Amino acid sequence: TIRHLCEKYDASLAIQDADGRSALMLALAFNERDTTPLRKPDYRLAIIEFLLNCSAKKELELVDERKKSAIGYLFERAHFFTEDVLARFVQIILDKNPDLLNGLVLNGRTPLMVAAFGGWVEVVRLLLARGADMAIRDCAGRKASDYAKNRYLAEWEKDFLDCYCLLGGNAEDIHQCAIA
Repeated sequence: TIRHLCEKYDASLAIQDADGRSALMLALAFNERDTTPLRKPDYRLAIIEFLLNCSAKKELELVDERKKSAIGYLFERAHFFTEDVLARFVQIILDKNPDLLNGLVLNGRTPLMVAAFGGWVEVVRLLLARGADMAIRDCAGRKASDYAKNRYLAEWEKDFLDCYCLLGGNAEDIHQCAIA
């Protein structure tokens, strides 16, 4: 097992390959051609959870040559996880490195922006409970609530409306935008 190899050879999870990817990043970036969502039980989930639990703050701060960290990989592949698994992984990462809460983790966006864009209500709740800053804007001036609102107006899925309301938006206002 991975645990056995790490213990036997005193392997560091901070080692990166030629592209700057750590073992955790590689586990999160599993076969991109595989479009099967990960469900429990799945050995890939077990490997990712093990690596997350063994990672220290410094391993979670590592970035690859594209300046993407493990949490960036997690969000990039989030559609492969159930929302409860995604929330658990985000919680583990933030428990180990709270500095990532309001950091730019994927394409210039904070975890809250990414979660709002994804419509992941449970993750938005988790981030807000941990003190995520709703006022942070990306380079285009958008806040997390803007991501949720725009996705709701484009797709009319309730999860995006729920995220928008959690982020301080008013459901009546968003419906007036849709009518106008």
